[in-house]
Amino acid sequence: GPGSFVYTKSSDRLLELHHHHLFFSMDHMLCSIGEDSELHFYFYDAREQRCFTERFTVRMNRNGMPKDQDQVNGACCLFTDLGSNDLRREEVYLVCHVVRIG
Repeated sequence: GPGSFVYTKSSDRLLELHHHHLFFSMDHMLCSIGEDSELHFYFYDAREQRCFTERFTVRMNRNGMPKDQDQVNGACCLFTDLGSNDLRREEVYLVCHVVRIG
């Protein structure tokens, strides 16, 4: 898709920046811990030892189903504005951090 343009003073030229987006869909989650919980999804760079995206949160009831009725048939989000450098990372993991509420 079209990118953004940035003017750089040092080189007196326009530099095109490309942004990428990644669609994530959680259709099924087999993790019922018997209490309400939150699932936090994010992308993690193991070499830099840090996450590089926002967290996407799904709140689950004690039966392991999403609390938000719109998410029962699939919780999804769009991770936006990933740069070309993000696509070149060598050790990337999708992390699901489970937090028990209660």
